[in-house]
Amino acid sequence: MTPAEFTAALDRLGFNQSSLARQLKVSDRMVRFWVAGAYPVPETVSLLLRLMLATNTSAARLPALTKGKR
Repeated sequence: MTPAEFTAALDRLGFNQSSLARQLKVSDRMVRFWVAGAYPVPETVSLLLRLMLATNTSAARLPALTKGKR
């Protein structure tokens, strides 16, 4: 996933950089690195976002889906 695709996915899913960082339990700085292309978007993050896009799962719905699964 390119930085542009990553940013577009965040927008379409209703995430901002901070909210995605909280959900993934990573630092805001790491998400900024992915957006800037300083580090590649991890494949697991890419897969999650693509799955969310394919199933029309919004950022607001993600916490309910993962509650108690950790």
